[in-house]
Amino acid sequence: MLNLSVNREAQNKAFPMKKKLLIENTNLSLNVKLIGFGQWDEEAILQRGKWLPYFTVGTDCPQLPSRHNSARQRGEHCRSVELRLPVLITKALADNGYDLVSVASNDWFVAGISGSPAKVLVWADEAGVMLALPEPNMAARIGLTLSDRAPPLGMTSIGVARGAAQVYEALRLLHSLQTHPATVLSSRLEARLAAMPATERTREVRQRIGQDVFREALMDLWQGRCAVTGLAPPPELLRASHAKPWAKASDTERLDPFNGLLLSVHLDAMFDSGLIGFSDEGALLCSQRLEMVVRPHFGIESGLRLRAHTPGHLPYLAWHREFIFRREGE
Repeated sequence: MLNLSVNREAQNKAFPMKKKLLIENTNLSLNVKLIGFGQWDEEAILQRGKWLPYFTVGTDCPQLPSRHNSARQRGEHCRSVELRLPVLITKALADNGYDLVSVASNDWFVAGISGSPAKVLVWADEAGVMLALPEPNMAARIGLTLSDRAPPLGMTSIGVARGAAQVYEALRLLHSLQTHPATVLSSRLEARLAAMPATERTREVRQRIGQDVFREALMDLWQGRCAVTGLAPPPELLRASHAKPWAKASDTERLDPFNGLLLSVHLDAMFDSGLIGFSDEGALLCSQRLEMVVRPHFGIESGLRLRAHTPGHLPYLAWHREFIFRREGE
């Protein structure tokens, strides 16, 4: 197994080759510890129509077939088992917290997170990057194109990402969702309740603590920035807004990160009261009750929209439009 969280000083010393070699030498083979994760011109690489250059990752052959029973045969087998993966993909994995890398027995590239059982399987070719995921429906919920290829053992679906931007965003979302799944959030809620005297564990207290746990997940998912303005104010000025309110949601929905938007306090109040909503395309919708003369004072202007959203958000946004958002005359 290879740990991609290499020493920063070693990275800086190891990266003088930078973009000229990365762009011009399409068959460049680099030791993983010499890559470093500095800034290079990824778009220049992509404009050449390649996911190259590749670097070679050798394995330590942890699951050597039984027929390789001599030291010489083992050495030959290890040298023959190499996974060729684009440098850009490796950088995207490391940048998004997938720092443990190994080769599965089926030759998929396995990326894990230190201190977590979460993992994603990666396969890259000229058509795009396939991500095999263990969570049901997760590939579709984060907006990946579903592959009809049979998922590897232990995985439930395969999504295909095309282009650097989609690969980075998919891995960023996956890291947040895999480190803050609903099951983990529920466990945190119960642990915090268990630390309180039984007489204080009221419904209101459960909801307040649940909101705190939910907010922690959204702060990570939205990177501490308002989902509309993109600004990162002091955390006290950001709220975790449920599209389907806690009181109306099931236990699973209450802690589902897709059932929430991280909003500045004024937008949270408007969203919660139905003065604003969002279309399936992410456009901000204003109720007629929010008068035109008032809107500029709150920074509400034409063209505002969610800076990012995925198919996983759509059912919740639709529920909010139907039951919370105040249309004309309501």
